[in-house]
Amino acid sequence: MAAEAFPAADAPLVICVLGNDPFGDALDQTVRDERLGSRPFQVRRYQSVDEIKTCHILFINRSEGPGPR
Repeated sequence: MAAEAFPAADAPLVICVLGNDPFGDALDQTVRDERLGSRPFQVRRYQSVDEIKTCHILFINRSEGPGPR
């Protein structure tokens, strides 16, 4: 991963969920106490793209899409 993506060597790797969260507590439990090198995982949830400041992995719920085509 690019060093520019993280402000510090031990900054968390942020997993973001945009829109309705289908994972519930399962995602938090899965990454709890896990690390990628020196980085812990952190889960953040957002209702709009404008709220997102830092995000390394983004899950976008289908509810956020344009709908059926």
